[in-house]
Amino acid sequence: MSRGVVDQALRRVDALVTEIDQAVPPGAAANSDFRSDMAGLLTVLICACYENCVKEIISLHTARRHADFSGYASRRYAKINSKIDIQDLLQLSAFFGDSIKRNFKNDLDNRRDRIERFAKVNIKESYTQILRWRHDFAHTGNRNTTIEEVLKLHVAGKRVIYSFAEAFGN
Repeated sequence: MSRGVVDQALRRVDALVTEIDQAVPPGAAANSDFRSDMAGLLTVLICACYENCVKEIISLHTARRHADFSGYASRRYAKINSKIDIQDLLQLSAFFGDSIKRNFKNDLDNRRDRIERFAKVNIKESYTQILRWRHDFAHTGNRNTTIEEVLKLHVAGKRVIYSFAEAFGN
């Protein structure tokens, strides 16, 4: 799964934000609770897209190796279900070999350093915060973010998925 394919999988996020902004424009005080709920739902969608990307990356990688291996991996990772924090991704990548894990870790660290130096944003922290917001909203209904904050962190956080894809040669 190339960066372009990851971006295509994440286009649902942009489409939803456009629809939310049309239906419930930002800035109106009467819309603030509803927009907060929409921000929570947006984090759920983003994380679901990240999960699907991880599954697809693994599926494409294993399909290039052997049909039986692909079937095994598809069954094993069919229900990743929010187990996609950075430690989980490191463990997943290690399952497929030390070189993939090393490539993921190195690419992620290099990308984080570059982006932090130029944009003053830590992609690992951004990614982790999106997962936290998703958990908080999905499990307790916490309204602890805005659509704008979610999108800002998503722009940075999706770089973790890019690094994961590139480590698998996708």
